[in-house]
Amino acid sequence: MRRFITVIWAFLAGVLFLFAYPPFNQSYLAWFGLVPVFFLARYRHSFWSGYIWGLTFFGFSLSWLTRLSGIGWFCAVLYLSFYPAIFFFLVSRPSVKLYELWVASIGVILEFLVGNLLTGFPWLSLAVTQHQKAALLALASYGGGYLVSFLIILVNATIFTLLFRKEKRSALYGLALGAVLLTLGIARSISSVNRPDVGAASGLKFAAVQGNVPSSLRRQGPTLEPYLKLTGKLSEKVDLIIWPETTFVSEEGAIPASVKSLVRAKNAYLLSGVLEGRGGEWYNSVFLCSPRGKVLSVYRKRHLVPFGEFTPARNLALIRFLVGRQAGYIPDLQRGVWPGRMEVKGEPLSVFICYEDIFSEEVAAAIGDRGSTIMVTLMNNSWHGFLGSYQHFGAASLRAAENGSFLIRVANTGVTAYFDESGRVRGKIPVNKPGILIGEAKVATTGNHYPVMIPGKSQYIFVRLAEKTFYQRFPLLVPWVCIVFSIMLFPSRRRR
Repeated sequence: MRRFITVIWAFLAGVLFLFAYPPFNQSYLAWFGLVPVFFLARYRHSFWSGYIWGLTFFGFSLSWLTRLSGIGWFCAVLYLSFYPAIFFFLVSRPSVKLYELWVASIGVILEFLVGNLLTGFPWLSLAVTQHQKAALLALASYGGGYLVSFLIILVNATIFTLLFRKEKRSALYGLALGAVLLTLGIARSISSVNRPDVGAASGLKFAAVQGNVPSSLRRQGPTLEPYLKLTGKLSEKVDLIIWPETTFVSEEGAIPASVKSLVRAKNAYLLSGVLEGRGGEWYNSVFLCSPRGKVLSVYRKRHLVPFGEFTPARNLALIRFLVGRQAGYIPDLQRGVWPGRMEVKGEPLSVFICYEDIFSEEVAAAIGDRGSTIMVTLMNNSWHGFLGSYQHFGAASLRAAENGSFLIRVANTGVTAYFDESGRVRGKIPVNKPGILIGEAKVATTGNHYPVMIPGKSQYIFVRLAEKTFYQRFPLLVPWVCIVFSIMLFPSRRRR
């Protein structure tokens, strides 16, 4: 009976925590949703309590993966559940003077490992639960999503101490540090709202097109016709038209005649996702085309999806059999390299493709290297369904706030949206609705111009850059501080 109650308790806690994430957005649940498992793990089977919680939470949260691969979903859930199991095992019994701070540090370290081991999968970072909270988005500009996750775990551990632990004095340190971090975020968010738009870019007017092509048609290959029809109806003059991931196929850099005709008629630049064949190899790419229909620059996706875009250990017969049976083909896209510079009317762009925008450190490094103020993400979420699409959408606010960048995300079936440099949503098209989102990319900058070298050429161009956020300068500071802190406080004995 005790084991049965343990399973039910952990199951219910995992279901409860699911509702803190998009699309449910009950963000308050994240601030105490871990307390029931802290309590359970302290007295009964800490590792297995955490593992059952993980199986429940990840099983339901990633259920959209079954539309891609049932085997992939099963393996991902089994693997990811080990992290909460290890977390609750480590923090269940030890006597530590600064218990709350130690628990939060362990949580951040494990979140960092989830995002980096085995190519990484930071899809369900704790910080995503707070993607609508201005103060916490502002806090992300200092320490990224890691700092927001640290604060959430800190609050959960402090509540647990106040309710169930005898050593309540350490809760004062948790309360004090939590108050400092929250005050820092509030002050930053207020200053960003009241900041005058001095030195702002003149503005890049764009049209983000959401064609809403269902996955049943996407399986037959990229579908161009809906985008030609929707964009053809665009009557407003814009500088840049944006289409989502793999809108059309290009071999050896060729552009369909219908696309050339369209951009000439609209007299606008086109940024489009392309399935690109070159030299017998295939890439998931983005083309920037001039108003005359000429390809100006190409970006090829660098962080590919395992088993979706490439097949690890593809030479093994068992892997080829399982993947081929599930997907109907063996994914074998090639990885891109550092992209050529993309610039529209003097505004540098940082372009990412779908899955790449969940890796916060890679995004920060790429934006810094490219010296851009505008971030554009092209994706096809037709495979993700309603649940996965909104989970992915939640991460976009964090990327904008972390880097102080204007962010435009264009999705085939949604959510297409754009965000200001504080991570606030300024416009969007919901899931499964075709439409065109028109906006103006405008970023408050220093007003100064800096030299940036053109890749592959020994010459510089001068561009206007936004001020780097603290996180962009030191993206791994919070995880490293947590590692040092956890080692210093690692308990030398266990309390029975």
